[in-house]
Amino acid sequence: MPLADIRAAMDRDELVIADVRGGVAYRRAHVRGSWFLGRANLKSDLQRLPEDKPVVLLSDEIGFARLLDRDLSQLGRQTHIVTTPLQGWEQAGFDLEQGAGQMASEPHDAIYDLEEREIHVRDAHDYLKWRVNLFEILAGDPGATYVGNA
Repeated sequence: MPLADIRAAMDRDELVIADVRGGVAYRRAHVRGSWFLGRANLKSDLQRLPEDKPVVLLSDEIGFARLLDRDLSQLGRQTHIVTTPLQGWEQAGFDLEQGAGQMASEPHDAIYDLEEREIHVRDAHDYLKWRVNLFEILAGDPGATYVGNA
């Protein structure tokens, strides 16, 4: 489905855009008015979307989009897959926004954004300290082996 047709249908409130790229990507930038949709709890999450409208799957991974397309079709939803990169949507006149937006699904991916969440600064620091010292820690433990040297 061409972006111009999607734009016209959106203006007429005739379809729903489901961004299925992942929670981190969605929060960084998404088409204004789109919903974040994952696959883990699809049947219950789908209830948050308007029922009477086709769903445009905005995806950067065709294989995942095809799985969702199949799943949504089995649940009685009409779908269209669009793998145009987000920049292409913007060039076609769609407004982009950042943040949580409309979350039909709970994201299952995470990122430590040290500016956004102070609590993760300590956790990230502790992890990096452990990771950097890992070889030193293993070297001091006679029972530990490193598979790469085995």
